[in-house]
Amino acid sequence: MNKNQIAFFVIVAIFLGSFFGTYVAKRPESFQTTPLNAANKLIDEAKGDAASLKKAMDIAQREVALDTKNTRARFLLGWAAQQRGLLDQAIDSYNAMFPELKSITWAARFNAGEIALAKKDLAAAEDHFMECIRVAPEQALGWGKLIRTLERAGKHQDAKDYYDSLKEVAPNSELLPQLAAEFKF
Repeated sequence: MNKNQIAFFVIVAIFLGSFFGTYVAKRPESFQTTPLNAANKLIDEAKGDAASLKKAMDIAQREVALDTKNTRARFLLGWAAQQRGLLDQAIDSYNAMFPELKSITWAARFNAGEIALAKKDLAAAEDHFMECIRVAPEQALGWGKLIRTLERAGKHQDAKDYYDSLKEVAPNSELLPQLAAEFKF
């Protein structure tokens, strides 16, 4: 498992922990579903292999069709989709788990932005972090990543404008002094 996968799971776990625990307590059989164990193993061992990830997605989709409230199947479907680069499908799957949590979309977009940064695709990273601040403007971390991405892309004035917006949205954010020092705002 690479650093991006670990970071993604930590973010999703933080946002889903309390909700997921309650769901599992009510539906412990969802964790004993043999096809999902096979899908989980395929994803763990795939290491980017498209055929294995597709097979895992197919298994998870069949399980979701059998039980639309099967949170584990939806999570595995989203996980496999994200590993295949199908971000919109991953977000749809995560959001279907708990539609009231916009933070799932934020986490998926944030992780996609991190992956784009690792690939040095600044335009894609910028798009993902922009979506983060659209979905959850109260999450200062998304703003910080967007500002840093804009600076890396040489868009100093845009970065400064977003910094000023962050000051309005989250005037007490711990990121403000860090960003000000880092970029001389």
